Amino acid sequence: MFAQDGLYSNLQGRFCFTDKKKQDIHDGKLYKSYVENNGPLSDPNNISFSFNTDGASVFKSSNISVWPLSFVVNELPYRIVYV
Repeated sequence: MFAQDGLYSNLQGRFCFTDKKKQDIHDGKLYKSYVENNGPLSDPNNISFSFNTDGASVFKSSNISVWPLSFVVNELPYRIVYV
């Protein structure tokens, strides 16, 4: 993902805040505080991510389960898919 062309320019969308309409994580008050005033995301080279997990049983009669992790880079537009 990090070696693909255009990734760096797509990560810079966090610096283009929209008006009062909430559309993405970038529009939230807490996220903006991390981008502004020398926050940890004010450096264009830093990124943030969200992750989710949920357990699922492999078999009904088994104690074995899997816990897949899903990571999302918050700065990438949601329509862009990197594989």
